[in-house]
Amino acid sequence: MELLKREPTQVVNIIFLSILIIFTCSCALVKNNKDTDDQSDVWYNNCAGYTLNYTNKVNEERDSVTIYGKVRFCSSNKVIHEAEISFYGTNDSVKFRTKTDDKGYYEIKVTKGHYRRIRVDCSRGGLTIPEVNLGMVGDAGGAMNIDMRLLRQYMLIQSIPLTRKDIRQIKKKPEAK
Repeated sequence: MELLKREPTQVVNIIFLSILIIFTCSCALVKNNKDTDDQSDVWYNNCAGYTLNYTNKVNEERDSVTIYGKVRFCSSNKVIHEAEISFYGTNDSVKFRTKTDDKGYYEIKVTKGHYRRIRVDCSRGGLTIPEVNLGMVGDAGGAMNIDMRLLRQYMLIQSIPLTRKDIRQIKKKPEAK
């Protein structure tokens, strides 16, 4: 009621200032949200995962199955070279291990059977595929394509400025051969 007793120009000014304050605050919140780490969007929209498909790439063998595929980062779709893929047996020890090549491709022949997990690791990410039976589906073929998409994990490295004393000590040390 107090607002209605004022002059119309004062009411308009108060409403205008209120809207301006609300708009400015909401814009600041949106800006601050956009300034946060881009990784938060990736964590929220987690794109990591894997696909398992039986194929006829190789002839079926009695006791083994060929596992092959690509490993890449899901957010950028870039392939990962030197990623290590480990196949863990029922006693939770590594039974087979391989690495990806420069194109993110891997291929390995493993024993058919139950595996506690398959784990892929690289310097900036990792993924675990839980319990899986490999090569245990009748006439499905002698190979399985397992493509894996890892969630990139960013590492923050804090740099510490060197003092003059630190620099002198570094210069004094002879090079290791």
